[in-house]
Amino acid sequence: MSVLQRFAIFVLLAVGGCTLIDQRTFNPEAGKAPVVPPASAPLIVAPTDPRALFTLRPPATLDAAAQRSLAAVVQGAIIRKPSIFFGVVAIVPTADADTTQAAAVARAVITAGVPAGRVRLRAEIGSPAETRVYPE
Repeated sequence: MSVLQRFAIFVLLAVGGCTLIDQRTFNPEAGKAPVVPPASAPLIVAPTDPRALFTLRPPATLDAAAQRSLAAVVQGAIIRKPSIFFGVVAIVPTADADTTQAAAVARAVITAGVPAGRVRLRAEIGSPAETRVYPE
């Protein structure tokens, strides 16, 4: 065995135990899959009752955009049936829960052009807490 062969064997044995330099040498997290945060709740949620024309869930409020949407729904229902009544139902978790949001929705329905006598406001115990507008 020549000197060159002995040297090559020695180098291979010495280098065989070394760690190769790659991107993980400088960044231990390299090559790992990224942590994906869980998806947030959708902005538009499916209605819990498909018969409802309009549904408003807390923490959503009856802002200007929601009022425009409610007015469009109310006007569309009036066009289909001019003598329509609207039921505004506050779904609350307990009997003593706050129903001011439902009262605001009822006022918005009246503002949209429905006579006050054709808007009925009531509360029901249930879940999830929300305000619904039904055609009656």
